[in-house]
Amino acid sequence: QQKKVPFIFPMWQYNGNSRPVAATLPYMTGAPLNEYAYNAANQLEKICSKDVSEPNILQHCTSIEYDKNGSPIKITEIKISK
Repeated sequence: QQKKVPFIFPMWQYNGNSRPVAATLPYMTGAPLNEYAYNAANQLEKICSKDVSEPNILQHCTSIEYDKNGSPIKITEIKISK
């Protein structure tokens, strides 16, 4: 017999420009699951997440750099470990 597991939706927080700044799962006591950072042009600059699947990884970030025309030119993955 299978147990039914309820699907959990994240709770989203937005900045004044209607861009997401944090996603939180209700059962995680309010700790952000994902955090989003934007540059002065309101372009996504960094996404950081708490990686609960890997016990030695505290945070996993993706950083995006743009050229003077606003086109993405470099994407960097960063893992911060214990």
